[in-house]
Amino acid sequence: MPADAVPVPIEAPAPVGPSITGRFNVLGPPVKPRCPPSPNGEIVVCAQNNEQFRLRPLPDRYEQKEGPPELKLGENASAKVEVERGGVGGVISNRVMMRMKLKF
Repeated sequence: MPADAVPVPIEAPAPVGPSITGRFNVLGPPVKPRCPPSPNGEIVVCAQNNEQFRLRPLPDRYEQKEGPPELKLGENASAKVEVERGGVGGVISNRVMMRMKLKF
């Protein structure tokens, strides 16, 4: 901006339509309090029931499902991951195998 330029004041646009004043709730009707207020002015602390988020006890033994899970890759293709143990040169080798099936 040149040194001799004069800033031009900008006016706020005129309001369009009726003016809304006061408080209003955009999320819907007010929610009822979960706990009744204390009659003698004490502070009451309440919480929602979080039973749905509690952890349940595990079974005593692990229940293995039938076979390894199979991932469907398309109409004619699927993949399965398995673990194997085999001997290679007198050494035991633990490995993960991915098997893919293509139907044609």
